[in-house]
Amino acid sequence: MIGAYVLELGRDHDFWEPFRVIKKSKYIHYIFLALVLYGFSATGDRTVLSRFPISSMAYIVFIHIFLAINFFIMITLFHNGIHGIKNGLKRNGWWVLLVAVLTVSYRLAQAEAVKMAYVALVSAIKRTAVLFTIIIGGELFHESNLFRKSIASIVMIGGAILIVI
Repeated sequence: MIGAYVLELGRDHDFWEPFRVIKKSKYIHYIFLALVLYGFSATGDRTVLSRFPISSMAYIVFIHIFLAINFFIMITLFHNGIHGIKNGLKRNGWWVLLVAVLTVSYRLAQAEAVKMAYVALVSAIKRTAVLFTIIIGGELFHESNLFRKSIASIVMIGGAILIVI
């Protein structure tokens, strides 16, 4: 909690500013809802993968088909549908392929890990990616206070590890 608070606190803000933002911002309420749903989905993954006779690969394929249908509907409703998809693939096809391979690989590895270990442990280890995201993304996009954000992320990861232990 302290790490998240430090990440939210700006350099020129007072101590209570993040609490006011949390209270007023509907987007932060959406984030909390997403966190709750993520917790249910991680537990659901464990239930499906450990109790039903389905391979990790079949499960990941099923999940990706479901996601593809949902994203296709959203792209059709809110953007320019098939034309936008074709244009995006034409312009950035290799990047899309690379991201797709990496995403399927990490999700397959996560599914195998969830079958073998506690969901909390797998989630905590997976969340260490946040530290790398902060460091690499911060350098790439020239963010300020990168050291403070990295320390706050390490505190958060440490807290998650303590909870799991």
